[in-house]
Amino acid sequence: MLLVLPNAFITAAFAVTATLSVSSALNMWSTFHACRSTPPESLSVSFATAAEALQQLQQCSRKESLSLFLQAARVPLIPEIEGAWDGVLLENNGWIMTEVSQFLTHKLFSKGRRWNGKAFQDDQNRGINQFTTKTSTTEFDHAFDYQIETSALRKDQKSLVLRYNNYQKIRSGGWTSLLWMSMVDEIRLIDCANGECVLIGIGSMGWSGGMYNGSPFCLHRPFNTLSH
Repeated sequence: MLLVLPNAFITAAFAVTATLSVSSALNMWSTFHACRSTPPESLSVSFATAAEALQQLQQCSRKESLSLFLQAARVPLIPEIEGAWDGVLLENNGWIMTEVSQFLTHKLFSKGRRWNGKAFQDDQNRGINQFTTKTSTTEFDHAFDYQIETSALRKDQKSLVLRYNNYQKIRSGGWTSLLWMSMVDEIRLIDCANGECVLIGIGSMGWSGGMYNGSPFCLHRPFNTLSH
């Protein structure tokens, strides 16, 4: 039995690694193909409200979310993003990568809490992530700097780029800080017909393939603060 268990463990570990590698490669190929459309076709979308946009985005595949990011969204103005935004993760090219995204975000990145958005400080170009605890209180962690930069996905486009490296310290954040030092998000804005908007983002880490293996997410204003 002692000889069988190591072999079984090695086999299982190899299978998991191979599966994740293939899934990541498919993600990267899909992103590469979408980004190399020259020029990208204009994608016309019309959402009546932010709530409708969120509902539709939650039904989108990763490929569809990426198309919206590249072809239908625009670069937000800095004053437009100031304040708090609720957040949700979007589909990430199948069950495996979606579960990986959920685990990294809601377990490791959140430290046992649940990630639920971001807050932006317009006067400092600095922001922070929001988390919900098991007692439904809101906590803030994982700060970032942000500015408008050339997109890593398409050099002829710009995005709001969030960088975390200045705030990830092993001494205060523990070993998981190593995971987030290369973390970068790109965010763009989708306007709605009633004047509201949502932010569509791609979150990535350098060690896992960068933006080409990024995970899509959506940010929206808390619905109890939106006009009706």
